[in-house]
Amino acid sequence: MAKDDYYVIVGKILVYLYSKLKGNDVPHAEQYIQPMSKSFPVDKDYLYFVIDQLDKHEYIEVKIVRAWGGDIIYVDVNSMNITQEGIDFLIDNSGGRHNLEVD
Repeated sequence: MAKDDYYVIVGKILVYLYSKLKGNDVPHAEQYIQPMSKSFPVDKDYLYFVIDQLDKHEYIEVKIVRAWGGDIIYVDVNSMNITQEGIDFLIDNSGGRHNLEVD
């Protein structure tokens, strides 16, 4: 799969949040979850879309600031936390690789 594939981005976000939850040494969210970075080679709108979908499907909890019409203005990546549903999704889709690490 391509580095900008939806499920690749989903996986990276969930792996990061799960690692953070377990107390692993991970980069600060503002430094790691950035559009057009090595780990997330996508533009801001696409990254915000993925985060919004993860929130809507209750895989994560996150504070999202929206404009009057509902467009996303800002995502507080520091407020992001993985939920039980997110952990289940991550484990169910890890292909038996339960030793998940942040890249």
